[in-house]
Amino acid sequence: MSLLHSKFIDSISHLATDTCTIQEYIITDKNSLGQEIKEWSNKTGHIDIACCLGSTKDTEIKLPDRTRGVSSHVVILLGYYPLVKKEMRAVINSTEYDIVGAVSDGYKNITKLDLEVVKL
Repeated sequence: MSLLHSKFIDSISHLATDTCTIQEYIITDKNSLGQEIKEWSNKTGHIDIACCLGSTKDTEIKLPDRTRGVSSHVVILLGYYPLVKKEMRAVINSTEYDIVGAVSDGYKNITKLDLEVVKL
């Protein structure tokens, strides 16, 4: 639960210089290896949401044949979006992020998303 008052949110809304679109997927088929093929589409009512994006940390995972980079981010959506789930993704400035956590404040003013972008 957040102690952010709606007047405070209004006063900082000009800082939300980014927009976020939430996407969800449906399983359309399986490939030759039996893996599910996902088709992503914009979630109704969750398009071009004003937001503030920030980076939290970058890490590398060393694999036998390559190094995988993981960048963690946090985004604050200006608005109450309780239907956002971990299975969805966020598209911000043309970059696709996996949602790893979603929390809305108790006053229904903002939604905070923890995000990851994986670089192979």
